[in-house]
Amino acid sequence: MKRLRVPLFRAKMRRLSSIALIGLAVSAFLMTEIAGAGQKRPTDAELDAVDQSIMKNFPYLAEYSSAGPRCLECHADIYQDTLQSIHGKSGILRNLPKGGICFVCHENNHKIPVTPVEGSIKEKLNEELKAELQAAKQNHSQSHSKSTHQDIPCMRCHQDQLIAATFGFSQHVPSEFELTFHYRKAMLGDKRAPLCYDCHGTHSVVSVKDPSSPVNELKKAKVCARCHSGANATFAATFDHRPIRPDSKPIEYWTIVMFKTLTLGTFLALGLFIFLDVFTFIRQALTPSHKKDLHHVEPALKKKYVKRLGTHLRIQHFLMLASVITLSITGWPLLEPNSSSAHAVIRALGGPVAVPIIHRIAGIIMIGDMFYHLVFLYLRFRAGYRHHPMLPKPKDIADLWVIMLFYVGLRKTKPKFEEFSFIEKFDYWAVFWGVAMMGVSGLVLMFPSVVTRLFPALAVNLASIVHADEALLAATVLFIWHFYNVHLKPGIFPMNWAWLTGRMRADIYEEEHGAHVQTLRKQGKWDPEKLEDPGKKD
Repeated sequence: MKRLRVPLFRAKMRRLSSIALIGLAVSAFLMTEIAGAGQKRPTDAELDAVDQSIMKNFPYLAEYSSAGPRCLECHADIYQDTLQSIHGKSGILRNLPKGGICFVCHENNHKIPVTPVEGSIKEKLNEELKAELQAAKQNHSQSHSKSTHQDIPCMRCHQDQLIAATFGFSQHVPSEFELTFHYRKAMLGDKRAPLCYDCHGTHSVVSVKDPSSPVNELKKAKVCARCHSGANATFAATFDHRPIRPDSKPIEYWTIVMFKTLTLGTFLALGLFIFLDVFTFIRQALTPSHKKDLHHVEPALKKKYVKRLGTHLRIQHFLMLASVITLSITGWPLLEPNSSSAHAVIRALGGPVAVPIIHRIAGIIMIGDMFYHLVFLYLRFRAGYRHHPMLPKPKDIADLWVIMLFYVGLRKTKPKFEEFSFIEKFDYWAVFWGVAMMGVSGLVLMFPSVVTRLFPALAVNLASIVHADEALLAATVLFIWHFYNVHLKPGIFPMNWAWLTGRMRADIYEEEHGAHVQTLRKQGKWDPEKLEDPGKKD
């Protein structure tokens, strides 16, 4: 009986095992179908069209792919990884020789004979191949700073309209990647900056939705932490390839619109003001009556000076001047990473690693200088100086209206300005705005891992937008508006020397700040014989 029971038991186990295997197979098939639901499966005709498009993007592929089998002699395992990747399973380039797909990314870094080579010739050839491969790597590292996005194979295919439509992915990813710090720093030659394959992988690339993908939502923070110590899931969320549009990223989109509008409006308004000022100067220079009025100046005033800026204010101005110009120069390459001027700046200042360090040091100096000024104002207030001459007044708006009427010929004379005109007050308060915007956003970008522990990812994204757009706005005000008023303006060229000497010629001061001179005369403080520091204490 026992002997009969054993075969019977074994037979039942075999049946159960068969049923279980069939069940697993059916489950796997169903899971595959469910997972693939909604994904586009290209036909052979569509794949042929894709292959033609790839061959156009990589014109060397037809010739080099014939050496593919030779690659497999050493890299068979890597080739199998590629076949199992999202690229290998897509069916692209299926008509090329085995290993031919490798040349899409690798091109032909060294000469590979198609036919086998034996004996001492083979050994000699291997040495030549090693030397050529080493030279190719060296040339690649030297020319990396001159690369453009077309040199990244991923970008060529993922921005192709036909390929994107065939496989159902969005072709905006390359253009969005070009806007990132990663891409821009890589194009400037920073070898630490990651490109597509540094995050997504190389041969075993899978969909980002696949749990095994390094950039899957569950693993993305670990990839970021390779370069950004302390990166968490919030930090990882700061980087994606979604386009900035009103529907996908409304806050970022409208922030950009606001700054672009502000920058364009400021440029047009200040440009118009400068144009009218130059036009009025030319018009007056051609008017005989105005030429006579120009000589009605007390001769003694041409030899006297009014003290405008004390030592502390001149130091603060110099620190702000030096830091902002340095920030503009070192920040420019990131805005135009593929331009020759950007690469020239990078080379001149010590390379892609040194320039960011210089930029950060200049930013810290700028922020420190602002605190220096605030402490200076506080100490002056404690010393009894309750009036801040840079505070806006209703007269500033009236002066702006009068000077516009003067520019268009509806008034014969310019307004008489106080100790500081609305032009100088605009420059002064623009610095507060600029330092607040660029300083805060710069600190966020300097310490993103710390910020994302306290604030959402949106804070870093907004800081990136504000920092770049405010830099353009600040450069517009500095290099066009401020430089014109203190350097290029007719009657002042080559410069107003007050920022260096702290003094201004009395005759020019009376012409530019007539209202303040009238006030000083009423107080008995405007004496041509004693014009060292009228009406002010240092």
